[in-house]
Amino acid sequence: MKSITLRLILAFPFTLLTAADISISLYSWCTFGTTFNDGFAISILQTDPDEVIRMFRMYVVYVIAFIILFLLFFCSAINKTSSLPSEKVTVITFLLLITVTLYSSFQFALKKQYQINEVDPYIVASRFATYTLSLI
Repeated sequence: MKSITLRLILAFPFTLLTAADISISLYSWCTFGTTFNDGFAISILQTDPDEVIRMFRMYVVYVIAFIILFLLFFCSAINKTSSLPSEKVTVITFLLLITVTLYSSFQFALKKQYQINEVDPYIVASRFATYTLSLI
């Protein structure tokens, strides 16, 4: 019992921050077509509570994405003895993350392709490595 409590306490901040990072990156990519950068970070840090509530209502899809990602990540830290072992949940979560990062990387490369008329495999590899290594 002590091990599960410690695991959940340690997993909570990491899963929360990872889900927030991915959902904020998804928001900035889908809304502005760019990656999350320092300007977005400063804007988020300087918001007041009223603006946060208005933003939650305005961008419900990204809040739902955050909640789903957080629950998915947090459930992978729980070791259940039910019909779905945590190893399967962890593998499914890992495969889902790799799929999302590869998709995002290819979308970024395709966007650059229109600007330079070719897909650069180094762009895909660089973005994929950046997002997957930050999760490890």
